[in-house]
Amino acid sequence: MRSRFIKAYTLVEMLVALAVSAIIIGATYASYEMVARQYHKNMDIADMHTSGRAIMRIIERDVRMAGFEYRDKDAKITYGSISNPLTIKDSGNKCCDEVTVVYDYFDEASKKAERIRIRYWTEPHTSNKGSRHRLYKQKDILGRNGSVLTNPVLGRKEVMADYIEDLQLVNIENSKLLYAASANYEIAVIDPIQKKGISVIKSGLNYRPNSGLAFGPDGLLYAGSSNYTIMIIDPEQEKGIGAIRSGLNYRPSGGLAFGPDGLLYVCTNSYSVMIVDPIQKKGVGAISSGLSYRANSDLAFGPNGLLYAGTSSDKIMIIDPIQKKQVGVIDSGINHRTSGGLAFGPNGLLYAGTSSDKIMIIDPSQNKGVGTIGSGLSYRPNYYLEFGSDGLIYAGTSSDKIMIVDPIQKKQVGVIDSGINHRTYGGIAFKDKRTGQESLVTINLTLRTKNQYGKDRQFKKKDYHGGNFKIDKTDKYKRDTFSTTVLVRNLAL
Repeated sequence: MRSRFIKAYTLVEMLVALAVSAIIIGATYASYEMVARQYHKNMDIADMHTSGRAIMRIIERDVRMAGFEYRDKDAKITYGSISNPLTIKDSGNKCCDEVTVVYDYFDEASKKAERIRIRYWTEPHTSNKGSRHRLYKQKDILGRNGSVLTNPVLGRKEVMADYIEDLQLVNIENSKLLYAASANYEIAVIDPIQKKGISVIKSGLNYRPNSGLAFGPDGLLYAGSSNYTIMIIDPEQEKGIGAIRSGLNYRPSGGLAFGPDGLLYVCTNSYSVMIVDPIQKKGVGAISSGLSYRANSDLAFGPNGLLYAGTSSDKIMIIDPIQKKQVGVIDSGINHRTSGGLAFGPNGLLYAGTSSDKIMIIDPSQNKGVGTIGSGLSYRPNYYLEFGSDGLIYAGTSSDKIMIVDPIQKKQVGVIDSGINHRTYGGIAFKDKRTGQESLVTINLTLRTKNQYGKDRQFKKKDYHGGNFKIDKTDKYKRDTFSTTVLVRNLAL
């Protein structure tokens, strides 16, 4: 007789099975969550390391190429010499440094060379992942098809990396010396880092170096004087070693500037710009055709190879050194005489000292003034201007002081006491102090992860590498620093 009862699980058995299953599923989920969390952490850290190494390779490659000048089959430099191959803007006690390099790039495929300018910088960025900095890159074309472009082709602003904590670059900017001519028979040698004079050149100077100063390709210092003479000074020996007199029919009354052709161009007290051959030590010509104003202020060669000459009015003449004639005029529109120095900044703008307490900012592509720097200037910048490798403007004054002006903030940020008790109304010029380390650039890059992990950890800059950007944080982010020292081959030659 077949049983009427059907076999099944009891309620107790079902409850036990559910409890055991819940325990197993819970343990499995907890294990999966732990593995997934560790996986995402490892991927985040791996991404940070991969990004850091890739960025360092890219920056290192461009810095190494700084100053490379392409030569054609006849060994001639296609786009002329590069005056500022490497410019580092020091960020001070904040993130991050900025670097701009200029070099000639030869494309193997097209067999053509271009002069390019590459800039790396950071900007703050905030999202749900916190506040940090992003690294950007921009490549501009300065020269193409064998000619320097009047208007550079500006590239796109590209995001290179995120979660940047620090970028520091250290090189020859810490070994630059500033030379400043005075109203007496002396030239002050100044350390711009210590902001003080460290020596004086006066032995053998038979004339007052009260006109412009310019360093030649030979490393010697050329100084215009109040008579018909240009003095030649050896900065290493700190003494005069010669003079250029023959054939100078005009008095050097303003700035000096070396052109891409290696010749020295000299402002005069007339409607002419003298051309001097430093090798032959004599005048070899003059630019006077069609000059509408006296070129008695300062001279500066632009990235386009044209010569810009300050005048006794509010105009700046544009001169073609090849055609040897004036090809344009810039009306500053600011109603101040351009009686001070001229200097091109890393941004391609022209800065002009004036007879007032203003520094004019001029856009040469528009041929007009686009602003002024005047707020808080303690002296008149009515003499010469120079850009340091830190991106700051150094301005001679009618006292023995040299002002330091930030062109970005548009304000004075320091003063240097020359220490010679004479007015620094002659030229000023920068030169590298030879230390044997001039061609080395140290790059330090610190990144953090996207997310926070683990326990709070105190993070200090000294735990990673030296630098003037102070980091003092307590958080759960993981960080790593990548460091390298690059030999800039073209600065080592």
